[in-house]
Amino acid sequence: MKKLPVCKACISGALCFACQEKFDKGYITQFDIDLATDLLELERGEKFPQLKTASFYNAVDVGEIVFLVIGKGNRVLYTEDLLSYIKELYEINEIILIEKGSAKEMLEQIIAPAKMLGINKIYIPTGDTEYRVVISAEDKEKVRIPIELLEDAASIMIRGIAKLRFS
Repeated sequence: MKKLPVCKACISGALCFACQEKFDKGYITQFDIDLATDLLELERGEKFPQLKTASFYNAVDVGEIVFLVIGKGNRVLYTEDLLSYIKELYEINEIILIEKGSAKEMLEQIIAPAKMLGINKIYIPTGDTEYRVVISAEDKEKVRIPIELLEDAASIMIRGIAKLRFS
């Protein structure tokens, strides 16, 4: 794999200082490490050789749905067979692939197939960044996941605060 949430050395044992810091800050979870370990194992086998060129950044679990943040252009590498294997292994109902990119690009993918009307980036005095996303009210029925869950998942993926509103 080209990119993983932790160094390849950290997967086989204790986390290095940099990976431990990401873990302590909540940027990665034990689920990310476990999934990265399994993906590396699958890469070594013969069934999923495409994983050699794939990237995996992190996984965001929001109940029965897991968002996998993968490398840009890697969507074709995560085949139905691979996703089915991951679903079965981790008892996941649905996996949604999100390609790593700017906050705006990722937020557009999270709310898809609904359309984003606008986005405002607000710098909060605490040092956090808040993204206020306006979604077309006509697309309200297209959003299959409760807004609160989408906001939680988006906030983790973009490492900021995401607020989604219909207008």
